[in-house]
Amino acid sequence: MARQTRKMKYKRAARKRLSTMKKWTKAENPNTANKLLLLEAENFALKRNKEEAVTKYENSISTSIQCGFVQDAAIACERYGEYLLNEINDEEKATHHFTMAVDFYDKWGALAKVHQLNEKYLS
Repeated sequence: MARQTRKMKYKRAARKRLSTMKKWTKAENPNTANKLLLLEAENFALKRNKEEAVTKYENSISTSIQCGFVQDAAIACERYGEYLLNEINDEEKATHHFTMAVDFYDKWGALAKVHQLNEKYLS
């Protein structure tokens, strides 16, 4: 919501969640590294730092895959696809990431989400 609306209340909430996730990752929680990368990507996207946002999105996706978190890989691919489509205007790359998201959601068993993404972005 912070990136969509640019409202301060959402930016504040996003910064707080990012700070919390950093603490958990620093405490070596094995389930947070990929999520932290995604939150950092969203933060850089909000700040309009394209190079850092792209790097963090891609790292979040690859880390999620390596750790076996297909649901997190799906979310990261979907968010990255939306970023590519809405902020970078790269339809081809966005479509590729939406297709990856659909594959990951399908592996996870989230068939309603597969249908939603297919209808919204891949039809």
